Amino acid sequence: LPILNLAGPITGLVIQPLIGAASDRTWSPRWGRRRPFITVGAILCSIILFAFPFVGILWLGVVCFWLLDAGNNTSMEPYRAFISDRLPRSQLARGFLTQSMFTGAGAVLANLSLFILQKVPALEKTAGNGVPYWMYVCFMIGTVCILVTVLTAMARTKELTPSDEELEEMRSAPKGLGGFVTEIKDAVRTMPVAM
Repeated sequence: LPILNLAGPITGLVIQPLIGAASDRTWSPRWGRRRPFITVGAILCSIILFAFPFVGILWLGVVCFWLLDAGNNTSMEPYRAFISDRLPRSQLARGFLTQSMFTGAGAVLANLSLFILQKVPALEKTAGNGVPYWMYVCFMIGTVCILVTVLTAMARTKELTPSDEELEEMRSAPKGLGGFVTEIKDAVRTMPVAM
C-alpha cells in the first residue's frame, strides 16, 4: 500500500512537466493548444473510472489507479495553463482559486455520494467480485461528471490564438522528448526560490 500511495506524487512528477512542456509547444487552429490534452486526460479518467469497479485482481487495480492518476495529471496541468492563457494577470489568483474551489467541491460531492449511496437498500448487495453495487453507482456518477463537465468546458471555451512571436517560438523549440526534458531542466534551474 505505501508503494501504491506513491502513484500520485511519482506520476505527477513525471507526467505534469512533460505534458505541460508538450502543451506549451502545441497549436492547432482547430483544436487549440491545451484542449486536446485536457480532453484526452478526461476521457482516460472516465474510461478508467468506469472500469475500476469491475476489476477483481489486485495488480490490475494498481494499474488502473496509476492510469487514473496519469489521466488526471494529463488533464489538470494543461487546465492550469489554460486558465493562465485565458485570464488577465489581475484575475489569475481568482481563476486558480475558483478552479481549486470546484475541484474541492467535486471531492466533497464524491465523498458525500459514497456516504449516501451506502444507505440505499437496493444497492446494499454485493457483486461477484466482492464490490457492493453502491460502489458501482459511485464510479458511474464520477464517470458521467468528468465527461459532462470537462467536455462542456472544452466545447464552450475557445482558446486564444497565440501571437506570431509565440508561434515562432513554438516552431523553433527543440522537438521530441529530449527537447521537453531540456525545457524542464531549464525551468527548474530558473525557478524562483519560493517555488
